[in-house]
Amino acid sequence: LRPQVARAMLLEAKRWTGEEARKDGIVDLVAEPDKMLDVALELARQWAPKAKMGVFSLLRNELYGEAGKAFREISYVHGKPTGSPAKAKI
Repeated sequence: LRPQVARAMLLEAKRWTGEEARKDGIVDLVAEPDKMLDVALELARQWAPKAKMGVFSLLRNELYGEAGKAFREISYVHGKPTGSPAKAKI
């Protein structure tokens, strides 16, 4: 997001209409309420082939960093490690 948009969102709690949000880059598409599901499904079909397995694990590891690594090293459930390495690279 542009700094001006982020500031309006975080500091001013600005609310956008759908078209304003699209114009400011907050959302990619705007659809009428009765068409939302169809538009969302089409977007999902478009991106599904590009999805990689294990991306959530990779993102989680990036967000938590060293704290997540330390926690995984001490966390066990019935003697088995609870963490798993990411299966994909972004």
